[in-house]
Amino acid sequence: MKMLFIIMIQFIFFIIKQMGQFLNVEILKQNKEEKKLNKVTYIQFWDQNREKQLNQIQKNDNNNNNKNNNNKNNNNNNNNNNEQFLPEFNSNIIFERLKHQKEFIFQINECHFINKKSRHGFRFEKISETQKNISYLLFLLKNFYFVFGVIQRKKVFFQQIFFKQFQD
Repeated sequence: MKMLFIIMIQFIFFIIKQMGQFLNVEILKQNKEEKKLNKVTYIQFWDQNREKQLNQIQKNDNNNNNKNNNNKNNNNNNNNNNEQFLPEFNSNIIFERLKHQKEFIFQINECHFINKKSRHGFRFEKISETQKNISYLLFLLKNFYFVFGVIQRKKVFFQQIFFKQFQD
């Protein structure tokens, strides 16, 4: 009876493992197809509207030279010009990406957001909501199987604890 129960538990975990591998392969196939369709989008913080900013700064400089204002006014204009060099980006976008990445610290495969800092800024891959949900389920399944696999390796210890109730 005990051996039958142990064999049933092993069979259940074997099925869970096979399902996890199958889903993993399916996600990778979907990911390759989406990579062909959707090109990787680049969010370029520091290169965004660079030419427009430079043109505006040159216009402001020309206006300042033509007006010949006081030193105080020139200093104020220079401060305003310096602010235009700051990168324009939406902080909410970054927060959402980082929050998402924090939820998936343990990456199962490459279908998650790839967050790499490049010369131009950050690069993010587009993935669908279903892929996020499936990969999270896979993460839970794999950890579940791993934990019980460790217990199964120590069968003697497991039997002593679990079957003590039946022996009494």
